[in-house]
Amino acid sequence: MIEHRCGTAYEFTVAGPMGPLLRAAFPGQRFAAIEACTVIRMQVPPDRDLDLVDLVGLFESAGVFVQDLYRVSPPA
Repeated sequence: MIEHRCGTAYEFTVAGPMGPLLRAAFPGQRFAAIEACTVIRMQVPPDRDLDLVDLVGLFESAGVFVQDLYRVSPPA
């Protein structure tokens, strides 16, 4: 059996656009601006000690309101 250690992936929808400073805080992640929100596909490597509560806390501490979030399949 092959074990893939690619971590957990989430897709967040946040209110409004994310500027370059906030995007820089999440290097290597995918962002898409859609109307009045931004969708972020974020992959958390298995060696990072971040869970979903930590990630939402990071957004909230930056004043970013998370509207929706989903756990998605990490890229192969």
